[in-house]
Amino acid sequence: MAFENIDSYINIPTNDSNIYKDECAFSMAAPDDESGVYICLKIFIAVSPSLAKTYSNVSGNKIFLHYKILKVLKPKDTDVVETAAHPTKLAIGVPGGFELPHDRYTVEEHWSLVRLPEGDKLEVPCPSLDSGTPSLSHLKDLALSDKVKSCISKVQCTESAIMVSERAGAAAAWESENPCPISKYAEDLLQLDNGVKIPPKGHKCAKCDLTTNLWLNLSDGHIACGRRFWDGTGGNNHAIDHYNETKYPLAVKLGTITAKTAEVYSYAEDEMVTDPYLAQHLAHFGISIRLMEKTDKTMTELEIAANERLGEWLTLQESDKTLQPLCGPGLTGIVNLGNTCYINSVIQVLFAIPQFRWCYANAWQKITEEAMQNAGQLPVDNFSLQFAKLGNALCSGAYSWPPPPPTPSNESEPKLVPKNPGIRPRLFKHFLGKNNAEFASKRQQDVQEFLSFLFTMIESDATNRHSANFALDSHAPKRTASTPLEALRFVIEDRLQCGTTGKVRYTERQEYLLSLAIPLSAATNVAEVEAFEKRQKAAKKANLPFKETPVYLKISFDDCLNNWASTETISGFKSPATEPPFQETVAYRSSRLVNFPDFLCVQMLKFSVDANWMPCKLNVAIQLDSGSKHQGSEENADDNFRPSDNWLLDLSALKARGGLQPGEETMPDASQDTAAPAKVSADEAIVSQLMEMGFSRNACVRACMVTANAGVEAAMDWVMEHMDDPDFNDSPPTYMESSHSVSGATVTADLSAVATLMEMGLSQQQATRALIYCDNDLSRAVNLAFSEPHKWDIPSPNAEENFATNVPQVNASASTVPTSASSSANLSNGDCRYELIGMISHMGNSTSSGHYVCHIKRSALSKGVPGIAAACEPSPSEGPNEWVIFNDEKVARSECPPFQHAYLYLFRRVDAPRE
Repeated sequence: MAFENIDSYINIPTNDSNIYKDECAFSMAAPDDESGVYICLKIFIAVSPSLAKTYSNVSGNKIFLHYKILKVLKPKDTDVVETAAHPTKLAIGVPGGFELPHDRYTVEEHWSLVRLPEGDKLEVPCPSLDSGTPSLSHLKDLALSDKVKSCISKVQCTESAIMVSERAGAAAAWESENPCPISKYAEDLLQLDNGVKIPPKGHKCAKCDLTTNLWLNLSDGHIACGRRFWDGTGGNNHAIDHYNETKYPLAVKLGTITAKTAEVYSYAEDEMVTDPYLAQHLAHFGISIRLMEKTDKTMTELEIAANERLGEWLTLQESDKTLQPLCGPGLTGIVNLGNTCYINSVIQVLFAIPQFRWCYANAWQKITEEAMQNAGQLPVDNFSLQFAKLGNALCSGAYSWPPPPPTPSNESEPKLVPKNPGIRPRLFKHFLGKNNAEFASKRQQDVQEFLSFLFTMIESDATNRHSANFALDSHAPKRTASTPLEALRFVIEDRLQCGTTGKVRYTERQEYLLSLAIPLSAATNVAEVEAFEKRQKAAKKANLPFKETPVYLKISFDDCLNNWASTETISGFKSPATEPPFQETVAYRSSRLVNFPDFLCVQMLKFSVDANWMPCKLNVAIQLDSGSKHQGSEENADDNFRPSDNWLLDLSALKARGGLQPGEETMPDASQDTAAPAKVSADEAIVSQLMEMGFSRNACVRACMVTANAGVEAAMDWVMEHMDDPDFNDSPPTYMESSHSVSGATVTADLSAVATLMEMGLSQQQATRALIYCDNDLSRAVNLAFSEPHKWDIPSPNAEENFATNVPQVNASASTVPTSASSSANLSNGDCRYELIGMISHMGNSTSSGHYVCHIKRSALSKGVPGIAAACEPSPSEGPNEWVIFNDEKVARSECPPFQHAYLYLFRRVDAPRE
């Protein structure tokens, strides 16, 4: 018998075992592929049939479960008239939400036991769906040992590790109507005895004429309109203005009050809340909750309505146009796994860079061989492998083919669901989530934050693999570096000049991302925007529909570059060059580029804070080619922002001087004249109390240093919030200080200001470091923290020197990834001119919500991977200036790329490698 004496080749999964059966560990093969996957019964990973024999020979693992899924369309009920239900909530797969595909089909599982390399196979019955727990009853007729039967049953019935992980992260997925927390202000809410009684109807904002989106303050009965939405609709912010004046915390939205529900917002807690005493609080103003009826939209309904209006959502997704789908190498979509459009967009853009293809996509086979031979690491935990297989699937075209035709609406017979093109990188996301809790969740994330995190992972991966003969594509140029990040790395030269003595200091910092602030004062169409806003307000006042296309402040890209390169005057500078040292004067700072990298990634800092210090998005349109004479039609005004076909970005004016110039004198180093900044040591009493609770000393010391020894409670709060961080138990880095000295005086973060910044969404570390940096100037800290939030997460190499001079010389942004060598020897350099090849755009009012898409110039995309066959012939190209839109799994020819709305731009130097 082929399956006798096989017990030694298998293991029985325990309750702690992770079973990876949803996706091949070495490729993007999945159980619903035509050939299914083989699950190794030794280490419980799935393997593609095309790789199974090689894996078996290398690993010595011989026994597998072949797992195949068939999806069968449910027959239509001809007696039921189907209507297109309009979604009523921002959720997927719940009543009132967006329909999930599996609501339309059933899943059939097929199992068989396989022995390799012989290929012997034994059909295995499916377990009973009603059992709920692993059972051997369905295997009783098989001539197998109890150990083998137990192993098979547990693999069949145990939920996959990916599903377990996704379920854990699904708490914040899409559904925005989670139960709201009970407000801490509800029980003892102050209600003024001011005689105010609220009539059942005829409500109007006390400060304007709005009659919808009204909020009743539960302390004084004041009625005011809500906040303005990102698209200009909503209210005029009068309700929050009233809170800022009175500090009365709770308000209920009129028109949403019924006997069962109502929307209550806590301004003090900055979130939707539950008020258990709402009926009592409303009765104070003469409102009977039992008699109230819903007459206004909830916040979720308003958000959905806003997202459906004309505006950047329509523009960025080109959803008002019929786009032609594209397929072939480099034209593979990525399925959205639940708010993962930020991952999808970044990955697509990165693999438009040849160095990423050489180091990962094209080297996939070699990396796979190395991973199979590495018995000490599970392939699902191998970053090189997971990133390479993802890049290979994107670039090869093996998972790209024309989308199947839609199923006829009158289909009444069962029919197999056709396999859709695109990939589902579930193991890659699972790997990311194990290294960062935020990316494990299904919450929307900031593309820039994810990009910086990914750069750190790639840098670490390159370091780990450098001593193990870094796998490179054999077709790559010999000059290729061991990390693709070398193609993006550039050095900024900062020049600081003392205003009294004229002495200068030059410092250098390495970056992978150029962040540009947007100078609103440079807008060229202020009058046009003001006129648009005036018409919009008039329509609202008259309760008339307003369907004009939004008008944005138009600002040229050149103005953004000039703003970055301009000389900044810094007041209050304590100069080490004066006699005596550290007299207060002014300083002048400017920055230039030491090299012009092969590829330049530029972030437009579109997110700021409004007058109420609330995070907001700048409604701007960036004019890339300010000299373009191209004019769009009235029907397609977005074409006005299309750069001319031969437009190039010229950065020659940003070339660095190259250090000290003739006639310049060097400014003394502040660290030579002053004592090192005072460092805060962890309070041992607090450390001891925390350690008694079972936490490591390193974690307890971190907690004390970050919270400035504020007490056990504050430290414990930090511990509970960060205990899942990968570096939680690592030794505290030297930059984790809660104070610094300026000319001998110690500055400590104001804890109340820290709390204020944390309420606005910053982490405790970000808030503390930003306040220290700004000498507790809350306004400055807010502006700096929200313009570059991760500047305060990663230490500057010269942090002590920066603090000592009170000048932010080193931009320690998240794009600054520590490198093993600070020399400029490996910097890519060349011509100062660049062409635009890619961009990532964001739609929505916050990086924590909305949607991302990317557009890439087709000429920059992969033309295929050597040795890997594409699934189909590539779609014909329309020429060198053709652009492609990647909207998750949808890939199509772009008719009108939204050049003006990009959040990240990717430029290629004109003489950089192309393939």
